[in-house]
Amino acid sequence: MRMFLILILFFSTIVHTQSLTDSLETELNKTTDVFIRINLLNELSYELIWQDADSAKQLSQSAVKLSTENNYDKGLASAYRNLSLADKIEGNFPAAIAGINKSISIFERVNDTIKLAQSYKDLGDIYHSQGDNEQTSVEYLLKAIRLSETAGADKITAACYNNLALAYRKLEDYGKAASFLVLSIELKKKLGNIKSLVYSYVNMGIIYAHSSHPDKAIEFYNKALQIAEDFDNKVHIAAINNNLSLIYKERKEFGKAKQSILAALRSFREINDGVGISISYYNLAELEKERQNYNKGMQYVQRCLEKALEIDAAEQLLDAYKILYELYSNNGKFKEAFEYLSMYKEKSDSVFNEQKHEQIADMQTKYETEKKVQQIELLEKEQLLSDSIIEKQSITIYSAAGILIISIVFSVVVYRQYKMTLEANKELVKKNLELMKSENSLNELNKEPGKYSDKVKQEILDKLNKLIKEEKIFKTPKLSIDSLAKQLNTNRTYLSEIINEVYDSNFNQFINAMRVIEARKMLIDPEFEICTIEAIAGEVGFSSKSVFHKSFKQFTGISPSFFRKNAIRKSA
Repeated sequence: MRMFLILILFFSTIVHTQSLTDSLETELNKTTDVFIRINLLNELSYELIWQDADSAKQLSQSAVKLSTENNYDKGLASAYRNLSLADKIEGNFPAAIAGINKSISIFERVNDTIKLAQSYKDLGDIYHSQGDNEQTSVEYLLKAIRLSETAGADKITAACYNNLALAYRKLEDYGKAASFLVLSIELKKKLGNIKSLVYSYVNMGIIYAHSSHPDKAIEFYNKALQIAEDFDNKVHIAAINNNLSLIYKERKEFGKAKQSILAALRSFREINDGVGISISYYNLAELEKERQNYNKGMQYVQRCLEKALEIDAAEQLLDAYKILYELYSNNGKFKEAFEYLSMYKEKSDSVFNEQKHEQIADMQTKYETEKKVQQIELLEKEQLLSDSIIEKQSITIYSAAGILIISIVFSVVVYRQYKMTLEANKELVKKNLELMKSENSLNELNKEPGKYSDKVKQEILDKLNKLIKEEKIFKTPKLSIDSLAKQLNTNRTYLSEIINEVYDSNFNQFINAMRVIEARKMLIDPEFEICTIEAIAGEVGFSSKSVFHKSFKQFTGISPSFFRKNAIRKSA
């Protein structure tokens, strides 16, 4: 059963509002004061880090440039910190460490104790995230606590206590982990920081779960769940319910386990977390397998498989194939079981080969680099016996040879990767064309026709299908759920519920999928050959070219231009 330990974090993931980023962008465009601009660039960068790390880094780099040109230490240190956070999120830990150390050196120079404490906490976070540097993480967190306590920065101290608990949990010292969490909880209560208590409560629940105290784990998970529900944080609600389901499953309390997984699934659907949806269906399938309800388990795992294929999630596909093999085996259907075992092996080999390909490329580059270093060291020793002209010629020859070898290896790796990607994309074109042949109008996504015994719901669904199929309502630019609900004589909540249940998507995804299906037909229709891709996007209802490209790739797996070029070639 898959578990979401989302709250084992070294910082609180803040849910930022679009209005705040819009406000900062407006202020940035209005001001001409260079120092205000630097501060706004840093604020906007920080707001975007968890949503769009690339954009955040671009803003921070602009702040670095302006701060350097104007000798503005505060702006420069903040920009380096934001760059470090973005690199950490992207998994580039060496760059993250280098960035935060630049920030630390500046805060030390200007004697800003609070910012220095915050930066040492960040450094501890990065070493923890690497996965094998817990002792180093502890050292920097303790250093951060000493500084934050001196400065009276209780919020930073509370965060450090929480993070120390995580480090000691990783080191399997559950006693110390629990003691630091108690300190964190007490300080957060004193500060009135109720929202962040959810992290400490979940982490306490995890510690109790690992130390075989399920009753206490459930107690703390429920405390965390109450806070998450009070603040309507869907991500936390989903993750906590998944954690609860694990404990209930281990205790053979299957009814409660299923309720928790279904609650998680509802939250994942509301935030459109494809991986979370797929994992929830997988967990439901696992639960039914445990209860020996194999047919029911197969129904759930098919939903898991559909979602995994939709979002191209390799790990979830492997899970789905594996459990289908187990379910069919347990049900005595050995032919089907063997088919899914073969699919599991094929996918597993594919994932393994991709990983090995990356590892081999890294190893080859490392080998060539080390070889080059050894050559240089050898040349340095030979300098004692050679005159200066011979030395320079040797260095040039060996350096050129090393660079040539690395260039050749790199070119081969890139070319092979390009060929693999090209072949995979061509296969996707083929599958899209096959799918189009079997499509029955635009209702291909309606997996459950005649679903409802409720006449009102069925009437709305029938009217909706008619609007989609006959009137192609989705072509209306900026079509809203309110206007569509009005045409169907219902309200947006009821319509949203029907779309979610029948099509397993929200309103925007559903409408964009209809538009992509229509666009896919137009892209290979000779009648529209003279139309640009942008024109076709507008024709099917997309008001933004970027949204069209994103939606098309999500639905088909390839770009519209690649599909058009290769699909027409195949058709011919």
